[in-house]
Amino acid sequence: MKHLVQENQPKTLVIDLSAVIMMDMDGDKILDKIYRELHKKNVQLLLVNVGRDNLELMRKTGTLEKIGSQNVYKTVRAAVAAAQKAAGE
Repeated sequence: MKHLVQENQPKTLVIDLSAVIMMDMDGDKILDKIYRELHKKNVQLLLVNVGRDNLELMRKTGTLEKIGSQNVYKTVRAAVAAAQKAAGE
């Protein structure tokens, strides 16, 4: 992912978590690390299809607060529309 971000220099990265049925602490730590790396590069992270239990874990660990609950969407379409709106497209 690091390579893709460096090459393409996106303003936003959308991650669809629909395949993640149950996130553990390792998954939460990885999301936190991704967020921190993107934040350093001024790239916004948007999450999609997070799931109730995963959101609860992220709340407890503080990861959701870092990423921002406003950056969690139900659909990829909604996340992409928000990213386009923020970019003025």
